Amino acid sequence: MTARSAALRLGALVAVTAVWGGTFVAVKDAVTVYPVAAFLGYRFLLALLIFAPFVVKGSWRSIRAGIPIGIVMGIAFVIQTIGLRLTLASDTGLITGLFVIFVPVIEWLVLRRSIGLRTGIGSVVSLGGLVLLVGGLPRQLAVGDLLVGISAIGFAAQIVMLSRRSPHHDTTSLTFGVVLGGAIVFFLAALTPPGGGLAFPPPRVWPALIITAVFATAIGFFVQSWAQRDLPATPAAVVLLTEPGWAALFGVALQGNPFPPARILGALLLFVTPLLLTLAGTRHGHRILIYASRRAGLQRAA
Repeated sequence: MTARSAALRLGALVAVTAVWGGTFVAVKDAVTVYPVAAFLGYRFLLALLIFAPFVVKGSWRSIRAGIPIGIVMGIAFVIQTIGLRLTLASDTGLITGLFVIFVPVIEWLVLRRSIGLRTGIGSVVSLGGLVLLVGGLPRQLAVGDLLVGISAIGFAAQIVMLSRRSPHHDTTSLTFGVVLGGAIVFFLAALTPPGGGLAFPPPRVWPALIITAVFATAIGFFVQSWAQRDLPATPAAVVLLTEPGWAALFGVALQGNPFPPARILGALLLFVTPLLLTLAGTRHGHRILIYASRRAGLQRAA
């Protein structure tokens, strides 16, 4: 893969991650009046309807390959939601971000793929930025934190599976399978006693449903599948970790949330790291990435 191709795919993934972060406010407002599992189920169902015309003559082999990825992702979402109810939101964001560390570990353990120096440093820089963004490390661990940690392993597995399978399958059909797998999990979760049922969404929820179904799910997962055809899992994970930074920025812009200097630095580290990964192949970019890693360590120690 050329540096230009890597930059293009990283840029597309950054754009999608910005969309995911930007829809956080709309989703948050919607799930205050409507069950989370039902919201996700109908959101993914709408995305399937959008994809349906494009997969009539698609590859069933690719659809089947995507379903397990979607199921893993859906289970991770459900476990994360349960964990969120048992711990602090800031702790959830930080522990979920551990997927950026779990991805190279899974690649090493399962695929026997070595962890490159620049991707390893990029993961550390991103995690340091996330620590600053959410306000520090958890002061005490709870059962919810353990559940969120398990969900982070699930999200890491989804990223690895997508990078593993995307190069060998039709992107549209694979994405349809991913969305289908997620929809199955969410509808099943909604039918459980804690799930809240599948009541038809009220009118005030539909704008968030449509926006997230079109942009965050149909387009978002398609671009992710396309980007990861040639993008290794760990750089993809570093890009995906920018989502909390985008959510924080949109929260400031749309809701006037506080954004102190430490959080600004954390967001900058999250945003700059994907760029540094594309530069890391050069001598100067490599030096910049090492310097950023050291600065993140100094900030955590301060």
